[in-house]
Amino acid sequence: MTKIVVAHPLEVQPGCFVVEAFLGGGRVAYHEGPREFHFFTKEEAERLAGRVNATLKIDMARWNTGRMSEDDLTGDLWVAA
Repeated sequence: MTKIVVAHPLEVQPGCFVVEAFLGGGRVAYHEGPREFHFFTKEEAERLAGRVNATLKIDMARWNTGRMSEDDLTGDLWVAA
């Protein structure tokens, strides 16, 4: 498990959310939703952010690091850092 500073929902396109977690030192991780879907609903993202903030830990096997590509908000969001 990786310690985080804070997590919050982030709307990447209308009605489509990811959860952004700040790892400290300027590093950020993102969770883009369940495997069968590309994004979370607002409620799902808020629920996950709340659970993450309660523990301040995430399993990096389920999170992506890097930066979001603004050119592609259709599913493959991540560009290697």
